[in-house]
Amino acid sequence: MPAASEAAPRSVPTVLRPAALEKLSPGPGRSAAEVADHQRARIHDAMLELVAERGYGSVRARELARLAGVSTRAYYELFGTKEECFLRTYELVARRIAGRLFSLPESEEDWRERVRLAFDAFFAEIADDPRVGRLALIEVYGACPDGSHRLRRLERTFEERLEEDFAHGPDGVEAQPLLVRAVVAGMIGVARSRLLAGREDELHALPDRLAEWACSLRSGTIAEPTDFTPQIKAPREWAASSSLGLSSESTAAEGKARAPQGERDLFLSAVAKLAAVQGYEGITERNLCDAAGASQRSFRAHFAGIEDCLLEAAGASTREVLARAAAARSTTRDWSDGINRAVGSICADVAADPVFASLHFDALFAMGRPGLECRERLMAEARRCLCEAGPARASIDELEAEASVDAIWGVLGQCVASGQAGQAPHLSPALAQMVSMPVPIFHPDQTSQPSSNR
Repeated sequence: MPAASEAAPRSVPTVLRPAALEKLSPGPGRSAAEVADHQRARIHDAMLELVAERGYGSVRARELARLAGVSTRAYYELFGTKEECFLRTYELVARRIAGRLFSLPESEEDWRERVRLAFDAFFAEIADDPRVGRLALIEVYGACPDGSHRLRRLERTFEERLEEDFAHGPDGVEAQPLLVRAVVAGMIGVARSRLLAGREDELHALPDRLAEWACSLRSGTIAEPTDFTPQIKAPREWAASSSLGLSSESTAAEGKARAPQGERDLFLSAVAKLAAVQGYEGITERNLCDAAGASQRSFRAHFAGIEDCLLEAAGASTREVLARAAAARSTTRDWSDGINRAVGSICADVAADPVFASLHFDALFAMGRPGLECRERLMAEARRCLCEAGPARASIDELEAEASVDAIWGVLGQCVASGQAGQAPHLSPALAQMVSMPVPIFHPDQTSQPSSNR
């Protein structure tokens, strides 16, 4: 287990919202440092407010300064750029969440209660002030190129806390890293979906139920993959090494072969391949049209812009993956076996198709809120594909299904982000079990397949 310092400081920082956020009254005795600290706190709060209200991309420095009650000059002296201001606000939020997690009482011996307290602490931060959740779980993606890595550090903080809590379990067995990563990914996914949908009023009711879900997984089993060897390769290097055919000549030739499908499909194919190789930020209308072998006029006739085109491409590729998963599931009547086959199909696609993996797990996040909202719609389709009730699951719990599928997608996203997408099939049996949880955790010396205790 890594030391806490590798994830985030355990000290609780000064609150973001000073009393009434009023300007300090003039008078002697106030040091320049005190004035600057108070101005900085007001600007942090203004960033939270404006980002929650309209999104990071629409925030302007003058608006931040005006809302915070400071001069534009003072703002630029404290923060050189809007991005710097956002990142420092994000780091303050992350430190505060980490501090709350690690200030929980260590005297509690009941491991289930420890888990519940940890979930309570996290959700209290984003439920008491949803602006915190919107900034940390949504806007961070569109605000900076390494947004997903910053959120991953916050996730790792919660994982560290959960590892400690799970270690107090009665069996004395250390929780498997994959299980911990999946639980945190599921929790984050459920919280983000409520924030995106404007359903913040539900956040206070989630921690107890999600803690129960997490404890059921801890009491069950995940088949830990024993042959998971990381591939050291950056995601775009991996994508670029695949045969994506990005030259205008090859794409134009492809277009002639696919003429009956029309020009629109050419643009969708080209934007997906460009996103895989150079990322969403590097796509321009000109290089997209060159890759598609078509005119900009034609592109504008089909799409409102690059974002529109990329969202449609991501939706189309994900639905193809889910259709194959549904077909794999339909080859058996056994509910659990069907889940195994469906998840196996998805993991195989993640490993074999860098275009799909890049679109769904990279480009959608890089697009910020529009991409995340698209992803939420696709996740609803994934839940229908994987969690359709059958004879063995006639009364499936919707929140458990949502958290479990978010857990699967979160782990696969981590594989893609770390350049290890090729290893996804090795995780398939363990990930499939998260849908049909809880099942007993078995160890290398156990040879019999565990049965569900539900």
